[in-house]
Amino acid sequence: MLKKKLKSKEKLTNLFKQLNIKKNDNLIFHSNLAGLHQFERKLEKKTCNYFLKFILNYIGKNGTLLIPTYNYDFTKGKPYSRKNSTSQVGLFGNILLKKFYRFRTFDPIFSHLVFGKMKKEILSCKYDEVFGEKSVFN
Repeated sequence: MLKKKLKSKEKLTNLFKQLNIKKNDNLIFHSNLAGLHQFERKLEKKTCNYFLKFILNYIGKNGTLLIPTYNYDFTKGKPYSRKNSTSQVGLFGNILLKKFYRFRTFDPIFSHLVFGKMKKEILSCKYDEVFGEKSVFN
């Protein structure tokens, strides 16, 4: 098992280097888990947690990671809940939401899970200004 994890870590490290991702970077990372499947055959909570830990370790304590947890039900009149509204843009975000829903932004449509240095700042962004100057995207 240790050998398999080391091989996965090596492959992920090489991939991140090719993508020019560095320590202290701020990232928005979106995945449908198909990319993870090439490194780990089992799509499960353990794999998602391993990948999250890898990214956070790779970007370091001064980096920030955002994972989209978008949900479009609010546009259909359904209430938004940081804890109970599932992500409609990927299993990765949904698996992490179960444990880290308090790290989710308040925007009812374009919410993100936030990890890292800028977490407090991003969680305090105005959610009524989705793409504006005071938004998460800025």
